[in-house]
Amino acid sequence: MQNLYKDVSFLDKKCYEKFNLLEDILMEHAAEGVNRYIRDRFKKESKILIVSGPGNNGGDGVALARLLERDYKVSLISLQHNILTIKKPLNLKHLDMRLVLRV
Repeated sequence: MQNLYKDVSFLDKKCYEKFNLLEDILMEHAAEGVNRYIRDRFKKESKILIVSGPGNNGGDGVALARLLERDYKVSLISLQHNILTIKKPLNLKHLDMRLVLRV
């Protein structure tokens, strides 16, 4: 895979300003893209490990875990000190917290 941009924050900003897309929508689209990729390539009940960092993409990993947890054996490693501080509590509300391994 080749990175097209070193910093994509300007793309997020453009989505907010030009298209009125909120962070929640961008997060769900990112998670859904990876969700489809995994579902196309891995059998249900496969073990899936998601490592979620402390930055803006941390919420994307939590959203992905939420989308996959029904059909896969998901473990989520959160590199964020306190996963409960992730910006979008909706993801946490619907995520089985037993999946989360805190580092």
